[in-house]
Amino acid sequence: MPDASAVPLPADHPMRDWFIAHLRPHPLGTYDTPVRLTAPIGAGLPVAYVAYEGPPAPSIEPSRQRARAQSHWTHDTLPVPHDAEIANPDQVVSVLTRYG
Repeated sequence: MPDASAVPLPADHPMRDWFIAHLRPHPLGTYDTPVRLTAPIGAGLPVAYVAYEGPPAPSIEPSRQRARAQSHWTHDTLPVPHDAEIANPDQVVSVLTRYG
């Protein structure tokens, strides 16, 4: 689990304390348990992949590459940190509303 120095919010941000209080260790199973889908990704609906690249997280690069390889997916990037929904919610909402 990252310490407070890794939090993508400035010290005076109103959500910083809330964010730190809610940090939890990442579940190990997400790295070693395969996902078994019973329908195609999107289940027939359009699929959009949004990469947060401010900075890009190296551990997520395989997912980015897989998404880029899907010609029928819409791809977008935001220059925001991995936890953008906390640090930059307006940007996240803006890009998501373009797709749906």
